[in-house]
Amino acid sequence: MGAAPDLRIVPSCDGVIDGGLPALIPPGEYQLSLQHWQTYKFMGRSPKLSLSFTVADPGEHFGALVSRHYNVAALVGKEGRSGRFKASAGCDLVREYARLLELPGRFDRFDLQSLTRRIIVGKVDTVTTTARQQKLAPAVRYSVVRELLRIAA
Repeated sequence: MGAAPDLRIVPSCDGVIDGGLPALIPPGEYQLSLQHWQTYKFMGRSPKLSLSFTVADPGEHFGALVSRHYNVAALVGKEGRSGRFKASAGCDLVREYARLLELPGRFDRFDLQSLTRRIIVGKVDTVTTTARQQKLAPAVRYSVVRELLRIAA
């Protein structure tokens, strides 16, 4: 008789994580570069604007992608990358934009493109709970931009 067969347990792969996990970097202030923005409807209803930044600080987190999400009053046209939107005068987007640059004379001329040519200092934080305040496991925590503070000198 021959040798016993070499039996090994092969782990199954029943599912795949769609896309990569978002970046996780230590909380703090970082220099950020706006890459693009996107409009979408959260849960098919609430109009939102997402600004996607990369970390411009030299070091191990250089190039990490972090986002800042805003509520907006309405979407104009189709949702998607470089989508158009209407923002109410009191929303966080208008307040932070006014802190960074002068407010536009007309709100239908809100110019996010001008932010792509500047380095912005932003406060980055770690998301540790879900929208329902349930704790996230350490493996699925991620970083977001909580606030845009100023234009870098």
